[in-house]
Amino acid sequence: MAAETVEGAADASTPAQDFTPVHRCRFVQHTPSAIVAMAYGPVLPTPADQQGQPSAAVAAAVKRMRLLAVARANGDIELWNPRGKAWFLERTIPGSPDSPIESVAWVLQPAASASSSGEDGNDSDSDAEAGMQEKAQAPSAAAPALPTPRLFAAGLSGHIVEYNLATMQPRNSTDSFGGPIWCMAANHAQTHIAVGCEDGFIRIFRIPPADDSDSPLEFVSTVEKQAGRVMSLAWHPSDKFIVAGSVKNTIRKISVATGKTIHRMSLDTVRGEDTIVWDLRVLPPPPAVPASGTPQLSTASETIVAADSLGYVTFWDWNTATLRKRVKAHGADALCLAANAAGTRVFSSGVDRKVVEITLADVTGPAAATATPAAAFGSKDGLDGPASNHAAGKRAPVSKMSWILSGQKRYHSHDVRALIYIEDRPFDALVSGGVDASLIFSTPTAAFARMKQQRMPTYPHRPIVSVASSARLVLARFEDTANVWRLGSVMQSDLLAPALLQDHQRLTHSAHKHLITIKFKGRTNLCASAISNDGQWIALSDLHTVKLYRVALNAESDQPSIKRVKHFPESSSGALALVFTSDGQRLVAAGVDGCIRVVSLDTELADSMAVVVELLRPSSGASSSLSGQTLGGSLDLDASQAGSLRDGAAVSSLAVSHDGKWLASGDVLNRIHVFNLETHKLQATLPVFHSLHTSLSFHPTQPTLIVTCTSNEFYLYDVEAARLSDWSRANSHRLPTRFLERRETIMGACIDPAKPTRLVLWGASFMCTVDLAHTLQPAASAASAPTGAEKRSRSDSAPTQIKKRGSAMSLDASSASATTPAAQEGDDSDDAAAADETFEQRTTQARRTKSRSGRSQRVFRPRQALVLDSATSGDRKHHRNTAPPPALADFGFRMDHRFQAIMFIGFAGSDMIVVERPVLHVLAALPQAFYKHKYGT
Repeated sequence: MAAETVEGAADASTPAQDFTPVHRCRFVQHTPSAIVAMAYGPVLPTPADQQGQPSAAVAAAVKRMRLLAVARANGDIELWNPRGKAWFLERTIPGSPDSPIESVAWVLQPAASASSSGEDGNDSDSDAEAGMQEKAQAPSAAAPALPTPRLFAAGLSGHIVEYNLATMQPRNSTDSFGGPIWCMAANHAQTHIAVGCEDGFIRIFRIPPADDSDSPLEFVSTVEKQAGRVMSLAWHPSDKFIVAGSVKNTIRKISVATGKTIHRMSLDTVRGEDTIVWDLRVLPPPPAVPASGTPQLSTASETIVAADSLGYVTFWDWNTATLRKRVKAHGADALCLAANAAGTRVFSSGVDRKVVEITLADVTGPAAATATPAAAFGSKDGLDGPASNHAAGKRAPVSKMSWILSGQKRYHSHDVRALIYIEDRPFDALVSGGVDASLIFSTPTAAFARMKQQRMPTYPHRPIVSVASSARLVLARFEDTANVWRLGSVMQSDLLAPALLQDHQRLTHSAHKHLITIKFKGRTNLCASAISNDGQWIALSDLHTVKLYRVALNAESDQPSIKRVKHFPESSSGALALVFTSDGQRLVAAGVDGCIRVVSLDTELADSMAVVVELLRPSSGASSSLSGQTLGGSLDLDASQAGSLRDGAAVSSLAVSHDGKWLASGDVLNRIHVFNLETHKLQATLPVFHSLHTSLSFHPTQPTLIVTCTSNEFYLYDVEAARLSDWSRANSHRLPTRFLERRETIMGACIDPAKPTRLVLWGASFMCTVDLAHTLQPAASAASAPTGAEKRSRSDSAPTQIKKRGSAMSLDASSASATTPAAQEGDDSDDAAAADETFEQRTTQARRTKSRSGRSQRVFRPRQALVLDSATSGDRKHHRNTAPPPALADFGFRMDHRFQAIMFIGFAGSDMIVVERPVLHVLAALPQAFYKHKYGT
């Protein structure tokens, strides 16, 4: 455990007494769980198996629904959203360590008819799922009915579970009656699911239609039993056959209609040990390109690809079940496979941590360099006999295609257990994960040698840490426990002479102290936690139960006592988000049913906690209103509020203002509502942003809501005026492009209570302070991204300087064109009016434009990009010896990269709290990785 340090963080240009103590906390020992399976979807079913082709509108809507499901060893399923500057962990479905997951699968089925959808309030969950990631607006009458994405998971509990994506609860569960399930796969038509069980049987289930999704899966048949458990499955593109791998060094090709084995393929063994087939894929036939140049389907057959425990990746002919190629790709077990849609590239990984690319290539030489893949299978090693070309009157050279190992990379420190290749522009990526719990996205996928990795944080994007600012306590939530620490304090001797303090100087301080460990006994892992401002209340919740604890702090013994409140309202279910009001008198809980409940804590400990009000958020098609219910009756509602319905979409964010008057909530549909806790009515509904919101927080002294988004934009919303604040109207469209184009996503925001104009934005690897007292310089409009020549020609008139101090960096920029004195002084009334007028239109501002090279690229806003300082070497040397101009130094943005793997940033009084979890600390808690000694090393 890293010791807590306290630093004085003061800018050199500010007075010496204006400093902020920073507590760098590394005592939160969060150890993530291993990644065991991944699935990207949903995807449209195979057109050949459908009655009609989907419309372009349906195909586009399905693409916007797609998420990456990542299953972890503790039973959690993470849903990652690709729409933003980087992949964002949108939500987590809590699981249970007693029910580990081995496989996940997406299924997409046609939705119910448009006439029956949306008329019954009970269908709101399905409507929320079908419209997830879309703007929350009522569909037009002519809009086609969208299919419904469905997520299935199976594991060692022996059950196939379908999850409700709106409430994140299990929708139904089906017992396989075959013991633990080791693998699962849906067919290409997405009508059936096959599972491989411990008893050696493969069981096939029919998926009920989307309008009957609450019904469990329907058992269809079992196939011929094999010796040992079934470890891997793959469907043939025709859905008439299944390929299964076992722990007894065999691969079987099975007919779905008869359930009998057609072919059996045997693998090599070593020293009498059985070879395990860890993963299987069925590749389509390689495309044939005839002399006319028109692509056609080759008459060659499919290829079976297997990864085994000997480290080999083997390729088998589908028709004859004979071995075509065996590649020694790994020094230990090859655990996972991935392939492109064309079937010409295969990726594998396993225990030795390498990610290997195997490519179908021409190995004959220069004479056959122009031969097509179809001709390759015409060789004596092919499938269709000799191929000839009589156009020139003589036999053409016959090329020979073979699978070769074309590249390898090592991104992970431990076993890689899951690998997936995403072909979905612009989200193309090779995604890998394993025992080290790191999710890595490698791009671009077109060239393996030029792939660059992006490592995601090993902890949730939405913080699991909360702070009791008055009591100076830190609460951290884990799978089934919660820990509380007391922060240390700075010694007064260091504060006697603040003028002598240096920037980021280590101060003498007392050590932190661990106070409480709460063991939560629930049915799932914890999904929400909160601590009151005075530290006297702690709330924990899983998907089924909210538990409230009363903490009595003893100043003399420093050993607090804790007691659970036994009479918490039983009518309330589990909560996805929890927050206390600043006075500690009320608890706000966002239930899994989409309802927000306000619980009064101003009672005796032995009495029952009373639910003051249930806040029902407006549904997608309802007006911006609120209906409320109390235990004693209904609130007074006006005509516009009477039609509001409970929506059911999961609430992902909650925030309460410091005066306890305002409550803000954000859900997975990206809708943000603000409620008045005094009148229990809806105050405002924010416009739906074009990118997902990542956090909500209130200004400590103003009724202003701060919203951060995955696009790295942030907005300040005046709650009382029900519009953007003056600063946001004038500056939200002027944010520096270098800041917006960062791949790291903003994970949170807070205001320094000692300086209310200082906004702190933070992500996993950076902290940015924004001075709200300054007005950003206007940026010139640009219809497309500037070229290199335009950047160079513009650099003399609009220099951008990077001021470095240690590892900190401040972004400074000036306008590209001369501005009037009024504009330089902050007269931005015209810009503010324009920003306010077009605010809602900017939510759909992503357009495509053509660059000079003719290739399309996405432009999000007409803003001139900031470029790095392009001065000559002599000018740079001059800048290092002279201070930057005051106008540039006061730009307002200051980046700081001193901190590592930031989990949380907040304030306890005037002290800043930074909770870190360095990657090396995570790796130290993991088991020893595979190591194979090489001679001479």
